[in-house]
Order: sequence, then C-alpha cells, then structure tokens
Amino acid sequence: MTRTLNIRTLIAVALVAAMLPVALGQEVKKEGEKTNVEQQILSLEKEWYDAFFRSDADTMSRIEADDFIIITGGTKAPLRKEQQLASIRGRSEERKRQASALTRSLENPIIRFYGDVAVVNGV
Repeated sequence: MTRTLNIRTLIAVALVAAMLPVALGQEVKKEGEKTNVEQQILSLEKEWYDAFFRSDADTMSRIEADDFIIITGGTKAPLRKEQQLASIRGRSEERKRQASALTRSLENPIIRFYGDVAVVNGV
C-alpha cells in the first residue's frame, strides 16, 4: 500500500510539474520552436529594421521605448532615442535611397529573457 501511494504521489507531482507552465500562462515549446512571445519579438525586430531602411522615424519611435539607446559601429557611442530619430529624420534623399537598398537577414536568432527584457542576438 505504501509503495502504491508513493507511486501515485510521484505521478501526481510529475503531472503538476508538467502542467505548471501552462497553468501560469507560459508556453511549452519543442526544441527549435519559437513561443508566441518570441515570435512577437522577432516580428517587432523585423518591423523596426524595415522602418530603419525606409527612414520611417515615426514607426521606429512607436516601437522603441522612451529610454531606448543604440550603439552601432558607425556611431561607436550610445545614442538616445531622440538623437537617433533626429538622425533618421535628417537623412538626405541620397542617404534615404541608400538605406532603402539595404537588406538584412536574421540567421538563427537567440532570444534571452532577463525579467521583462528580451535581448535578440543574431541580427
């Protein structure tokens, strides 16, 4: 009887552990699959890059947080959101044409979560 009870308890604990992420609203994913949150992040990343290439500062502003900071190989120094958007808005027609000809591909992106912050690598 004790052995049967222990097995039942073990099975019950295993089921609770397996269902806990679902009960807490988290997604369970298979190896290589992206969760809904990860898909949304990648979609926003694509939308941001598309806006960057179109010189669409309004869309970039909507996507970026107020405390957004960017460091690029070109600037080598951190730019705050408004500095970056002013740079985008100030692009010459030639620079806008050059930017619109650019492309990018996101190969094997890795998304890491730190609390409510996500970091995308692989851009």
